Amino acid sequence: MTNVRLARLFWWNDGHPRSPHRIAAQVMVFGNLDDIHETGERFGTGIFGEVLDNPPSGLFDKKSWCFWHKKLGRPVPPLPVQLVPWPFTSTNSPFDS
Repeated sequence: MTNVRLARLFWWNDGHPRSPHRIAAQVMVFGNLDDIHETGERFGTGIFGEVLDNPPSGLFDKKSWCFWHKKLGRPVPPLPVQLVPWPFTSTNSPFDS
């Protein structure tokens, strides 16, 4: 993370550097107006549209998804679905009695 102010949007520490697209995506969901302006100045305002073109899996909530599409003058498609793999089948589930 290159900015201490935006670092608060990454409450986990996995040791990986943050790409501009991931920073912008976090700002789009969790940031405030100052964060949005700073991100636009740092990476260019086009990055917000690029994030919508290829959103991180499971990050956007309905409110943020709709807001950003409307803000950028785009039609609002369905919110992307995050598929979570489930390791159990009906024959080996520990939850079956």
